[in-house]
Amino acid sequence: MNPRVFISYRRRDSVAHVHALHGRLAAALGSEPIFMDVDAIELGTDFVASIREAIASCELMIAVIGPGWAGGDTPGQRRIDREDDVVRLEIAEALRAGIKVVPVMLGGVEPPRPEDLPPDLAGLDRRQGFALRDERFADDLDLLVLRVCAQLGVAPRQQRGGTGAGTSPPTSSLPSPRDSPRGLDRLADAVRRHWIQGVLEPGTGAAGMIDLGYRARPDLVPNPFSDLINALPESGAGTREAESNDDLLAIFDQSGHRLLLLGEPGSGKTTSLLALARDLLARHDDDPGKPVPLVLHLGSWRPGGADFAEWLVTEMNQRYRLPLATGRTLLQGGHLIPMLDGLDELPQAHLVPCVEDLQSWSKAEAPPGFAACCRRADYARL
Repeated sequence: MNPRVFISYRRRDSVAHVHALHGRLAAALGSEPIFMDVDAIELGTDFVASIREAIASCELMIAVIGPGWAGGDTPGQRRIDREDDVVRLEIAEALRAGIKVVPVMLGGVEPPRPEDLPPDLAGLDRRQGFALRDERFADDLDLLVLRVCAQLGVAPRQQRGGTGAGTSPPTSSLPSPRDSPRGLDRLADAVRRHWIQGVLEPGTGAAGMIDLGYRARPDLVPNPFSDLINALPESGAGTREAESNDDLLAIFDQSGHRLLLLGEPGSGKTTSLLALARDLLARHDDDPGKPVPLVLHLGSWRPGGADFAEWLVTEMNQRYRLPLATGRTLLQGGHLIPMLDGLDELPQAHLVPCVEDLQSWSKAEAPPGFAACCRRADYARL
């Protein structure tokens, strides 16, 4: 494969955003190949040689930089400081080859400073970059794809929703009714635009989601999630096959609106979480008295920081630009269903403290619902 575009990213930093970017680019570029992941390399192949070959043939590299891009906070001990770090290898190879490297910053992250970069990444800070803002993710993604197409001299084949270049489809929302608290519809619209229109829909494509065949396993959550995840009622206890993705909402309802999605890497946990969020948003649209799914990534959670409720409020402010006071009111009023991704992407030492913080918050606040996803192996180590 001789890709024209190479997407460099760190899985634990930006995998959901990158899948959305790849889906939108693939739709716009058509048959033009894109290199996104080492998973695309054939088994038994020297992956370093394959990466170098792919970079040598590409015209443009997109370096996606999120909050965890450096792979740590301590200089000299970060993953980016290691000479064998794949992300460092990719970008350094592109810089040496004179290929255009476009830093794409996520979620308000600042471009890397010269003093924060290892020697072979010198100059990355001077490359013209692009910011994908959480509150305007879908629109910013459209603009980024258009600029990449222009850089390659390719006419984009498809725009989101078929609305034409640089435009966004009308957002599905209802006028704020009297029984919808202040800021709730604004938050619902932001979740829909960023996670559903910006991540889920581009990632699943026109064919929609593959039926994953969920299995309800209350026997797996007696500990450490016993305070968060209610067991299924006796009529649904044990292991049960779900016939389609539509049944996930039914499982969520039957489990007392507490759900832990377990699976192997790449099995569709994040996609399933977002599909559930989409269905809960539709439920809120039909009945504005219903709570709104609050989709957040646990990547910024740190032990010893603010309590979990305050972390949720701060994340709402930073990710969705919701005033702190409004976020607290919505959370304390039981209007939000936190849906948390990235539990398995936390450092191993942070997993248990994070779950304990979740438990304390759940006992104190009794939220109307809760969902999270985690790799089965990481969960087993808790």
